[in-house]
Amino acid sequence: MYMRITNPQSNTHENGRSEIGLFPNPSSATITITFLEPIKAEQLIQIYDIHGKLVYEFKNQSIQNFDIDVSEYDAGLYFVKVSNDKKVSIEKFIRQ
Repeated sequence: MYMRITNPQSNTHENGRSEIGLFPNPSSATITITFLEPIKAEQLIQIYDIHGKLVYEFKNQSIQNFDIDVSEYDAGLYFVKVSNDKKVSIEKFIRQ
């Protein structure tokens, strides 16, 4: 599966904050994804490489903060897409 990324900007709240937090960035081992609001619906978390290839997928129903091991990923730019039936958020991270 591939995702086409033409304008990789994050969805934000009205106050300009992102829907999710992602750190550390850049990372060489693990990234942590934090949901800034309580999870009310199933969230689909997907990671795509710079070419749009899906490299990770997870369905989250209740975890507010969780870690993803990226140590086996090639160095480069990746996109984390978090979506549910109402919203889509995309954040970039760099794998060192």
